[in-house]
Amino acid sequence: MATKLEGSGQPIGKQRSPSLSNFSSGIRGSWLGRNWQTVLLLTMMVFLALFVRSYFGYSISVDNGYLVSGGSDSYYHMRVIDHAVATGDHLVWDDMLNYPNGMRNPRPPLYDWSVAVAGMLLSTLTGLAVADAIGLSLIFSTAVWGALTVIPVYMLGKAAFGRKAGLLGAFIFALMAGHIERTVLSNADHDAMVLFFVVFSFYFLLRSLQSVNGTRWVNSWKDPRAIAAGLRAYLGTNQVSLIYAALGGVSVAAVGLIWTGYTYLLVIVLAYLLVQLLVDRFRNADSMGVLFPIAVFFGLAFLLMAPAYVSLDLVITWFDTPVILYLVGVVGGLMFVVTRDYPWTLVLPVLVAISIVAMVALSFLDPALLDSILSGQGYLVKSKLYSTISEAQAPLFSSLAMSFGMVTFWLALIGVGYAAVKAPKNLNPHFIFVVVWVAISIYMASSAARFVFNASPAFAVSAGWVLGLIIDRLRFDEMIKGLGTDHGGLWRTIKASVKVRHVLGILFIVLMVLLPNVWFALDAGIPSTLKTDYDAQIYKVMPDLLRPDDYDLENGTYWYLGAFSYGLTLPNEYWPAAWRWFSAQDAE
Repeated sequence: MATKLEGSGQPIGKQRSPSLSNFSSGIRGSWLGRNWQTVLLLTMMVFLALFVRSYFGYSISVDNGYLVSGGSDSYYHMRVIDHAVATGDHLVWDDMLNYPNGMRNPRPPLYDWSVAVAGMLLSTLTGLAVADAIGLSLIFSTAVWGALTVIPVYMLGKAAFGRKAGLLGAFIFALMAGHIERTVLSNADHDAMVLFFVVFSFYFLLRSLQSVNGTRWVNSWKDPRAIAAGLRAYLGTNQVSLIYAALGGVSVAAVGLIWTGYTYLLVIVLAYLLVQLLVDRFRNADSMGVLFPIAVFFGLAFLLMAPAYVSLDLVITWFDTPVILYLVGVVGGLMFVVTRDYPWTLVLPVLVAISIVAMVALSFLDPALLDSILSGQGYLVKSKLYSTISEAQAPLFSSLAMSFGMVTFWLALIGVGYAAVKAPKNLNPHFIFVVVWVAISIYMASSAARFVFNASPAFAVSAGWVLGLIIDRLRFDEMIKGLGTDHGGLWRTIKASVKVRHVLGILFIVLMVLLPNVWFALDAGIPSTLKTDYDAQIYKVMPDLLRPDDYDLENGTYWYLGAFSYGLTLPNEYWPAAWRWFSAQDAE
């Protein structure tokens, strides 16, 4: 029986331990205690994204020796990884490329080494053979990085438009077919890892722009003392902004150490910088608070990337041209900043004249460099050579729209249009950055199929924002509050609380947003080898109304599925069998 403390009416056995009480209070007051619901939802989204990307292709890939579906890139990554595991060195010069002359490995090392280290760690922890552990690490790499990208998409959406928009954008992204198709288990390429760090880099730049303190630091650019005092004032009040910019620079460096095409980040940010400089110029506002974070953002990235690019002999084209683009942007930005106090009617014509003279000079001195600057190294304006390959072709409109969701595609377009209309009333640099990022992503995705994948976070964030606005307008909170109040019986409570707009809103979200996106996600996650089997299973459970008359159950039909796919070529099929035979010829 519990006894009582002297002077207390509470039994000793019923008292809570002070340490337990303090622990509970600490948890409730901690970041996790305040945000556990968001953490739980994000965790569920990450696992949902991982399931869709890995479940359907796992058995067929693993059971056939870790088949990959990413084409020649995947196989070459495997070659580099095997060399790293066997020798402990990165494969820099490959005698088998451009055989018999050989050629340097054109891929930076971070992705290949992340797979190699993860595989060796898995082998150590589980006892798996190194070859099996490396195989698992390689085929899972794209699905894992693709699923983890849900997190920075949420963070960016929340920073730009609020928590609801961030969560909705992350959910839309988790089920976005245009992203799933390139991040399925077995894709075994670096794109998923690249996009993870791309979204993080944009998030940190956005937070840097949001954290700028002050609007005017240098009183006069003619007075050296005023310049020194202004720079000290800026550095003293904008440390948080510069830290965010530095974190973004680390993320950009990670992209550059995975993929030589990191220039596309530079192109997007410089396009934003130009827009922001012009907006500030017309408003007679100081652009220093925008220019300095961007200078740190890419300046640190280039410093971190330089040793790898120099040692791997990747400086020409892949490093020198981006650095020149960066310097052009910074110098041009400084010209806008230091001429802040002059009338724009004088400054802009002078700057345009200087730019024309510089371009004419470059057209004689280095035409290739001028072409790289004007075309954004081919990312905004395609070169003739690049336009000959399939990934550079514009996607069909139906493919473009379905890649982002039948309705969420239009929601994203509405979002960027609505944001552009709002921009004159909200000229904050971070808002303009989001508008420019989404607009350029839409343009790039519509101009080249390669960038449908890269544009998926922008479409998800924009669509999540608009969907959140629609949900707010429908006032579901009023419905929930009304259902919690007794109005004299169940039917009367429902009748008083649930309005026609609520019913139509739920039908719209379920039938036009959720159902198509889930269907396309499953379609994108199923390999073509198994597609007709799953299609037949769907046919069998469908009512007669939804069964086509000419469906071929025996030979298989693409009816319910087939808009998206990826291939896993089995060992007994034509080309693998041919290469296996060929490898055995002239063995002596």
